[in-house]
Amino acid sequence: MERNRRPSAHTLLLLEALSKRPRTWQYGYELSQITDLKSGTLYPILMRLCDRGLLESQWQAAAQPGRPPRHIYRLTTVGMAFARGAIAQDTARDARRVPGGEFCMTSGQATARKLAVLLVKHAVWVSPPDRKEWSHAMINELDHVPGSASALWWALGCTFASYLERIRIMTRSLTNLPRWLLSLEMAVCLVPLTWLFVAVLAMTARGVMPLEYGILSGSAALLGPVGLAVALRIVFFTAGSVGRTTTTILALLAAWTVLAYSGQVLHNGTPFSGWWREFVLIALLPSWAVAHLLQINSERRAIGRDCMTRA
Repeated sequence: MERNRRPSAHTLLLLEALSKRPRTWQYGYELSQITDLKSGTLYPILMRLCDRGLLESQWQAAAQPGRPPRHIYRLTTVGMAFARGAIAQDTARDARRVPGGEFCMTSGQATARKLAVLLVKHAVWVSPPDRKEWSHAMINELDHVPGSASALWWALGCTFASYLERIRIMTRSLTNLPRWLLSLEMAVCLVPLTWLFVAVLAMTARGVMPLEYGILSGSAALLGPVGLAVALRIVFFTAGSVGRTTTTILALLAAWTVLAYSGQVLHNGTPFSGWWREFVLIALLPSWAVAHLLQINSERRAIGRDCMTRA
């Protein structure tokens, strides 16, 4: 589910270009020329708008025989209303940059064009299965990009967009892990640090560990019990999420744990073979757990905001 947030400056720029000709089908490269958005920025925005039902797309047969079909786009009725509202609320329209001149390559044009073709083919290979149509739209548009240098930049942007979609899909899959697997992950990552926190408290209370060192070590290990408490809420409550204050504290504790343990290792001058296991167990694994919790929490809060908006 998409997040209900203010459109970015690039999205506003594209919406304005589409809204000026609302019933006219437009090509991807044509929109790129109008908005001065590179393909790596343009196509992810087009995908998001289509996913939200704000934009419709279809294939159009090429006018010249032998050329591949092209993807064309225009706003839906809902998209037109959304574009008008977003543009009306935007107070920084005049700060948008003006399209610049075309960069021309004076040598190696054939090589650049061949490299561009290889890059867009790689972009098709990298893209997720549900984005293959978009990848083919990007590769077919390459035939209409004049100039080898422009084609190369277009292909680089297409490759970037495909990798961006692949990363987005992989990241989203991490938030949908089964509860038992997520519980196991949190236990492996946070329980050892929690035991360390308990041990530090016990040794400090008994006088075995100096108070100053106990406070320092305890604060560095505090991430363990705090992280476990947050994990219990997020893992075992389907709609469970925490507020911004809690997520900020959790992120700061993770940073402090890594910083404190790294400083201790550097101060003692211990060789790498003697501390890397403890570093993974005490610093890296808890930090990974925190990053995963924050990601899940962010997705749930976004869904909650969207539900409230629709209600």
